[in-house]
Amino acid sequence: MLTYHIHLNKKTMKKLLLFLTLVPSLSIGQVSNWRQGSNNSSSQSNSTPPPSSTNNTNRSVDRSPQISNWRQDPPSRQTQNYYTPPRRPLSPFYSPNYFGPNRWFGWGAPMYFDYWTPSFYYNNWGYREPARIYYREGRQDTVRGRKVHFSFGFQTTAFKDQVGGWFTIGDRTYFIGEFNVTINRDDSYFVSNKTIWNYYNDVMIVNGTRFTINQLFPLQKDVERNNSYYVGLGRKIKRTGFHFMVGLDNTNLRYRYKDDIGFITFPKSDKKMFTVKVGALRDIGIFTVKLDVDPVTRRVTAGTGLNF
Repeated sequence: MLTYHIHLNKKTMKKLLLFLTLVPSLSIGQVSNWRQGSNNSSSQSNSTPPPSSTNNTNRSVDRSPQISNWRQDPPSRQTQNYYTPPRRPLSPFYSPNYFGPNRWFGWGAPMYFDYWTPSFYYNNWGYREPARIYYREGRQDTVRGRKVHFSFGFQTTAFKDQVGGWFTIGDRTYFIGEFNVTINRDDSYFVSNKTIWNYYNDVMIVNGTRFTINQLFPLQKDVERNNSYYVGLGRKIKRTGFHFMVGLDNTNLRYRYKDDIGFITFPKSDKKMFTVKVGALRDIGIFTVKLDVDPVTRRVTAGTGLNF
């Protein structure tokens, strides 16, 4: 009886060891079935891909909160589009000391840069000026240009029946020129080859009575025609300029008489003289106003125009 009892205990121990060995395998199988779901059949579990491929698929497409953020793909960044000016290569036909039509090289544009892009700036007088930005190997150099500004317009002389035109070229220091002509119309008969004295003592007999021309035809107001030209220089402070001009003034006077037919004129004087003029102008937006005074001829001229 004692021997049989010991033999049974050895078998029991073997069974116990075998049971303990199978317990982990049964636990792993139970966890896998629980994750797959209770409704999956055995055939469906056999057709399921390997666990490694399933996990990779879930990581790439599953966006559930159970997957940590570092496993998800980073959000794509949308880059904003910016305007990039066209690159313009430097011309190899100009040297740094070139002062011809391509004035940029006269302003110090570097020849050792690869390309440039256009730009602009506003000067102290409020004008928009051109500029260039030169690039090479991450370095840039800005060169400011200064275009030639000009203006032109029309004007009139107060109380003198004159009209004219004017123009300026330049910015801080500018050149100015103008002209003026008389616009009054003279329909009288002009005797250019004789003077009034050729007729002044002439005697005419009317109804047996002797009359001089001065008695028959009273003298009317003289006809005055004038034209003038001026040139000068000016200086601007901000958008207000002051200038001084010298000019040539030509004044032509004619005697005018009236007869039974109409008016008749004779030469009186033709005088040319040098004169001076001082004035100022002001840029208001794209418009320019101008005022001048000639102290010699005592004429006041006012005008307006456009500036560019």
